[in-house]
Amino acid sequence: MATDWKEVQMRLEEARNKGTSPERLLELAADKDHMVRNAVAENPNTPPEALAHLASDEDYVRLAVAKHPGTPRDFLAVLVEDGDPEVRRAALRHFKQTRT
Repeated sequence: MATDWKEVQMRLEEARNKGTSPERLLELAADKDHMVRNAVAENPNTPPEALAHLASDEDYVRLAVAKHPGTPRDFLAVLVEDGDPEVRRAALRHFKQTRT
């Protein structure tokens, strides 16, 4: 069990690291551990493809996606309709800020 936690910690460090490649962040977006996926959603260098995958994750991961500066407007438009009110508010606020 300790080895499992060490492996999760290593992936968490990767997910949080701003120097992690977009390709690796995309892989980590599909990680089995929710903490790793959330860290990917919070990493400012996470590519849109990974954010798209995470936009249907658990509520706190979706919240991080709704707040992410790189989340495309079309994903924000979906998150504005989310079942979680906090996710909806964050997505709407971000959507309004990204008007073109």
